[in-house]
Amino acid sequence: MTIATVPQTCMFCERPLSQEDAAVPNVPVCKYCLQGHPQPGNRAGIFPPRTIFVRRLALMLPGMVIGFVVGAIVSRLAFMPLPLVASGLLGAVWFTILWSTILYSRIQHAGVDEWRSRLIKALKLEGPAQCADARPSLVLCCWRRPRWRDVTLPMQVGILFELPQGLVFCGAQGARAVVPFSGVTAVGTERLRLLAPRMAVRLEVNTAEGLPSIKGQGAPKQIWFAFMDEKSFKANGEKAIAMQQHIQHILTASGM
Repeated sequence: MTIATVPQTCMFCERPLSQEDAAVPNVPVCKYCLQGHPQPGNRAGIFPPRTIFVRRLALMLPGMVIGFVVGAIVSRLAFMPLPLVASGLLGAVWFTILWSTILYSRIQHAGVDEWRSRLIKALKLEGPAQCADARPSLVLCCWRRPRWRDVTLPMQVGILFELPQGLVFCGAQGARAVVPFSGVTAVGTERLRLLAPRMAVRLEVNTAEGLPSIKGQGAPKQIWFAFMDEKSFKANGEKAIAMQQHIQHILTASGM
């Protein structure tokens, strides 16, 4: 894909951008912002805010209460040998598990809108106008094939910007990467088998500036982006499929 004009300013620092200063040709990110950016100072943006745990607890609390009451009633009517409080606690545990299974999707996505907002603020991405215009999304990024038992899997939660020229990722733990569409050789979708299974966009690339090298393998050749900022797994999956189709259309139109 060839674009005739070079963006005039960096989307992060808004400084004039020349061909020599661009981290990747035709993508509005300078190499100084890509490599020399400071680590986020507000760790509240790196980890899920307390609001998420409060909202999740609020969704689970009715199940705990109902389970306690049911357990206490069953103990009284069935003349169980357990004390009333003990049987109520057992009922609360059992019913909370059942309740959480039924509301699993809602619980997993409670408070993600605030997490996204706090992360944008912590990474200082709220000021530049180009950042706001690039449809920032909260995503989970992996740059090695995900395996749910792999504790060394390189991945970060961060903000993904979709530009006409490519994708720009700003990770909560400092990773920052540019993936130009001209460097994408194939695109698809794949369900990540992690703690919470998520549909992700899978990119096969020959150019991805900024991501750390994989030990023993060199620069990443595949990248996964799983969306997290919608209200359900289904909506996030549809968002991933829409991005996959959009990138595929770009690659087809450019003859790649």
